[in-house]
Amino acid sequence: MKFYYPAIVTRNAENDFSAFFPDLKDCRATGDSLQDVLENAREAAHSWIEVEMEDDDYVLPPASDTYDLKADLKENQSVHEVLITYRFIEGWEE
Repeated sequence: MKFYYPAIVTRNAENDFSAFFPDLKDCRATGDSLQDVLENAREAAHSWIEVEMEDDDYVLPPASDTYDLKADLKENQSVHEVLITYRFIEGWEE
């Protein structure tokens, strides 16, 4: 199953990056480069979804519209769609 969630990425004063998902409570990541932070964000979101799906009555939140999120960005921020692939059966290829 594939999920797309927007991540808001901030370039920090130290020239490293941090990211958070507005739709996934407390799901955050950091990285030394934009590529690193997006990969770490994908892994963090995958783990977040995995924990939620352990609950029998899980409901994943809908993804925010990136257009709406762009309206509230600061100068050092950007929005990136992150693809999370979750496999329900180990070893199954999509």
